[in-house]
Amino acid sequence: MAPIDSEQMVSTASDASADSKDYRLSVTPRGFLLVAAAMIVLRVGLTVNDFLNPAPARASVQWHNAKEFAGSSEPEIIKASGKKLILYEFYADWCSPCTRLEQDVMTNDEIRSTIEKNFVSIRVTDRLKEDGKNDRLVADLQKRYRIFAFPTVVAVGADGESKGTLVGNSSSMAVYRFLTKIINQSK
Repeated sequence: MAPIDSEQMVSTASDASADSKDYRLSVTPRGFLLVAAAMIVLRVGLTVNDFLNPAPARASVQWHNAKEFAGSSEPEIIKASGKKLILYEFYADWCSPCTRLEQDVMTNDEIRSTIEKNFVSIRVTDRLKEDGKNDRLVADLQKRYRIFAFPTVVAVGADGESKGTLVGNSSSMAVYRFLTKIINQSK
């Protein structure tokens, strides 16, 4: 094998670089603007599509308004319904954890069916922030069950006594365990 001199090495290296193609991506301002515009058009299109074709809403628990039962005691409500328990949900329209509980937990099929099968579900809506006061019924229920935060879920037995309380936004699993524990204790 013949020795290679330095001139041959230089010319060989330059010939190799001339033959190879440069595959680096060069971004020009015009190319960047075209990509950005395409992404904006795609995002607007997806937003319009979501608006025109919203995902179907999942059914939630069918809550009775507490005012429907004004003047009735818990034993009377339970006797009239044929169920063994009442589930009060203390709720406020301004409360984002209440909204999350309703959207994320109370739409769970297992939780919804458990509540509808075993409980008279009653929502007690706090209006203190909006109206400056609550109805007497709401204030009395809040005092009776010592409500200090929203959302609060209270299970009440046929004797009118609280069987359990769940305070705050909880996971589906925590709510399901709470409900099944109350149901099993009432058997």
